[in-house]
Amino acid sequence: MTAIDREQLKRDLSDALGALQQGKGVLGLPGLTDQLVALGVSYRFHGCSSARPSSERTTAGSIAHVIQVLAKLEEGVT
Repeated sequence: MTAIDREQLKRDLSDALGALQQGKGVLGLPGLTDQLVALGVSYRFHGCSSARPSSERTTAGSIAHVIQVLAKLEEGVT
């Protein structure tokens, strides 16, 4: 497994956040959630929650998860 580029992940999540806030879908969300799960325990909950089928999650919930993950990445949480 290749190492996850945290800076690229932050950029991708920022793009996803912008799309969600504009009411657009995020096509790459499954790939991002896989990366979050792979980052470890601190991110697994957010990755698994975001990976749920779209019928089971809300846009507000997805936005909240992305914001929390971005904050953890900025803080350098491992």
